[in-house]
Parts: sequence; C-alpha cells; structure tokens
Amino acid sequence: MKFENCRDCREEVVWWAFTADICMTLFKGVLGLMSGSVALVADSLHSGADVVASGVTQLSLRISNKPADERYPFGYGNIQYISSSIVGSLLLIGASFLMYGSVMKLISGTYEAPSIFAAVGASVTVIVNELMYRYQICVGNENNSPAIIANAWDNRSDAISSAAVMVGVIASVIG
Repeated sequence: MKFENCRDCREEVVWWAFTADICMTLFKGVLGLMSGSVALVADSLHSGADVVASGVTQLSLRISNKPADERYPFGYGNIQYISSSIVGSLLLIGASFLMYGSVMKLISGTYEAPSIFAAVGASVTVIVNELMYRYQICVGNENNSPAIIANAWDNRSDAISSAAVMVGVIASVIG
C-alpha cells in the first residue's frame, strides 16, 4: 500500500460516498425544481439510485470482512464481485430511465428553458462527483476492492452525466 491509512479509508470511503450521494440527490432535486430543469431533476433521481448503490457496496464490504469458515473456506471476499455487478446493473437501469424520460419530453414538446441556476448546480455536481471518483478509485485500488472501484466508476459516470446536463442547460438558456 502507498499509504498507511488506506485501510482506514476503506471503512470511511463508502460512508463519504453515501453522504455525498444523499446531499447531491437533495441539492439537485431542489435546485432542479426551483430552476425548472427537468434534466437536473432526472439527474437527482440518478443520484438517488447511487444512494442505493453505496448501501450495497457498504453491505458487501462488511460481509467480505468476515473470516473464512466451514461454509466458505476461502472467505467472503467474492461478495464484492456480486456487489460490483449490482452497482453496474443499477447504472444501466438508471441510464435507461433517464434516456426514456428525456426522449418522451422531446417527443411531447412539453419543455421550457431552465434558469442558469441549473447550470451552476450541475457544475457543483460535476466537481463533487469527480472528487469522489478520485478518492474512491485510490482507496479501491490500494485495498484491491472491486466494490469500491465499481462505486468510484459510478461517481465518474455521474460526473459525466452532470457535465452533459450542464452543457444542455447552458445551451437551452442561450437559446
């Protein structure tokens, strides 16, 4: 390990992600409703799914810490691979719902340009998610944890989707 406190970070990282996801869900939801940005509200729902993903990751880390026993003589570490697949599936499902909602809004023609505050909110979200990605990828790599690495990539995808929301909001405000 590069740093001595990497083991401590393994216990803290998912709680930080969980807290950040809850804050981002509330922040984007309220700001999306106040600014009239459907994209930011949808991004808020995506962050809500991330809260579930962080919970799954936390649970898998607790289970993987159990020592080997008669039932699992090699230990419980492989639960992290199952957790990684659950997080990946949540990403896929969340992206599908976001795409469906966006296409339906475009088809129906019931959309308005949001205020510039939605772009500010999306910008904050990009920064927070990128910082969480960097923190989690470091901890995941140092602790050889597929679950934490999957959660990190979930944050990276959130940063990218929020960047797309930011560009879209700025484009719609400009006209």
